[in-house]
Amino acid sequence: MCAEVSADTRLLTVSMRVLSAEATVESSAEFAETPVVGTRDLRATLAHEIDVEMSWRGRLRGEPPATWGPEAEVRPEHVPTLEAVRERWAAEETAMRSWLAGLSPADLEAPVRANNLEGYSLAIYLLHVAEHGVMELAGAAAILAAVGWSTGDLGVLDALDDLAPLPPPRSSHV
Repeated sequence: MCAEVSADTRLLTVSMRVLSAEATVESSAEFAETPVVGTRDLRATLAHEIDVEMSWRGRLRGEPPATWGPEAEVRPEHVPTLEAVRERWAAEETAMRSWLAGLSPADLEAPVRANNLEGYSLAIYLLHVAEHGVMELAGAAAILAAVGWSTGDLGVLDALDDLAPLPPPRSSHV
């Protein structure tokens, strides 16, 4: 279970850094006009990541495809402003954390075959979702950096420092 919590925690801290960097965006026009890095601009990248988290949660829970499939896809036009991104992200984050909090170790170890999934354990699918999120948010950070809005470092140790900094090392001198 530790790996899933760590991956989920890392995704949360990376998303907080990306959303904090977005706060420097001066207008919705700037937000809508960021460059494409890879295949998406900033708004499309964030909409995609919100959609991935929402759709995988529904798929893994065995919900019908109408609630997580193409008809339910979160598209850039669904989050036209920074405020809309933050609101949707907060709602999805709350739903994901609520679901995760109710999972037992047995749930995490169980194979998932709902919605035509291959049967990996739930823990493996959750790790996939978290790592995909870190990758997408690194892309969002690259877009932000390209226009001068830094997210700071996004490494695992930086995430841990944000959440629970360790005390300074004790002096080895006696």
